[in-house]
Amino acid sequence: MLDRFQGLQIFAALARLGSFTAAAAETGVSRPMASKHIRELEARLGVRLFNRTTRSTKLTDAGRIYLERVSGLLDGLAETEVRLSDAQDTVRGTLRVAAPPAFGAFYLAPIIARFMAQHPEVRVRLDLSDRRFDLVEEAIDVEITVRELEDSSFVARRLGEVNMRVCAAPSYLESCGKPRRPEELARHDCLIYSNNPATMVADWQFRRRGESFHVTVKGRFASNVGDALCQYAQSGTGLVRLPDYIVREPIGRGRLVSILDNFAPALRPIHAVYAHRQYLPARLRQFLEFAANELGRH
Repeated sequence: MLDRFQGLQIFAALARLGSFTAAAAETGVSRPMASKHIRELEARLGVRLFNRTTRSTKLTDAGRIYLERVSGLLDGLAETEVRLSDAQDTVRGTLRVAAPPAFGAFYLAPIIARFMAQHPEVRVRLDLSDRRFDLVEEAIDVEITVRELEDSSFVARRLGEVNMRVCAAPSYLESCGKPRRPEELARHDCLIYSNNPATMVADWQFRRRGESFHVTVKGRFASNVGDALCQYAQSGTGLVRLPDYIVREPIGRGRLVSILDNFAPALRPIHAVYAHRQYLPARLRQFLEFAANELGRH
């Protein structure tokens, strides 16, 4: 076992300097040895003290608690270790969740409400946006996303999926005709979901006889917000492909008509993305299990 006092010195230096190289230099050890001390300290406590990326090393909530208790005192070290270890088994504290606006409002908010009803000591901050979140810089515990995942050092867990529907307003279908096959979409004005301001085309996926294929569509209107595309489609301006939770209500009210259902537009996976796999706080572990169970029913 490594020297606990030296490990505490390295921990405090790393918390202050935000750099393993600088902390190692200040405490007179090599960078690999500094990293080994922190790994052993985290393993002994059963919590992650730092969120690490290629650009930064920042304290987690648990790390900040630990620093407050031991930043100059060794007397409270044993007590602090017990407090942090016990906290891992208690579902309490603030859970920070990020999600796209429509999905967060229609799907996620009711799930969070039921989770909080079961765990009255949990507080939740829900941030809704179509932008890309920086989980470490913004201190977000988990992002629930329905977009395509990017390669990253973060952990992704599949929670469920949502159905994709191709829809149009009745007035559009009356004036422009109703496509019978996905290939006919190339001749129609389609509304494009895109985060790229220069993109006015998209690949829409379908299935035929068990085989997946895509059709390239184009149009004159694009947006990075699904609700905007849904509202625009209801004015009779084009075909749109959106998750079921966005178009379910306007379809039910007759403002949109679902088409090409026989070609089963591809399901879109729902993922939870978080910074680390190890030493997750109990509130996050329990929320991931709860959300997976809830979303798996849809």
